[in-house]
Amino acid sequence: MTPFGIDLGTTNSCIAYVDESGRPVVVKNALGEETTPSAVYFERAGHAVIGSAARNSALLAPHLVVQSIKRQMGRPDAEYTFHGERFTPEKISALLLRRLAVDAERQTAGPVRDVVITVPAYFGVAEREATRRAGRIAGLNVVDLLDEPVAAALSRLRRQPVPGVRHLLVYDLGGGTFDTTV
Repeated sequence: MTPFGIDLGTTNSCIAYVDESGRPVVVKNALGEETTPSAVYFERAGHAVIGSAARNSALLAPHLVVQSIKRQMGRPDAEYTFHGERFTPEKISALLLRRLAVDAERQTAGPVRDVVITVPAYFGVAEREATRRAGRIAGLNVVDLLDEPVAAALSRLRRQPVPGVRHLLVYDLGGGTFDTTV
């Protein structure tokens, strides 16, 4: 089974896999977009809307929309209540992860089980463990967590391998973070 890579972003998220020919493929969501806004709209009890529609709903019902939840990961005091149900940042992130997995299953016609999730380089133990819990809540097997700029460096080296020792400086200009890695 192919592991999928997930960028659980502060602003937008996406999921990708490596196809049979070894080429990385970003999965498009149900709207045909390569990224899904990291927004959740708790429309009614038991029903959450994920992505662009959720982000757009923030204009009319900001009290029912959560965005930038990644900034709350690992905080034990962070909790939200919608329609009488309590949500931790992990549960909200799990909704995003599940949406990405469903979109990938639709496009690839196969199950999404094993995943590697990228996290900001500044994430400590609490944030990383919260991200792992979010994956488990979403029904995913989190094989590994990878720092976002490290993922970019690995991608670069995979696409253009070079002989010998090389140094690569990667800038990660994310929607919510700015990281660098050498």
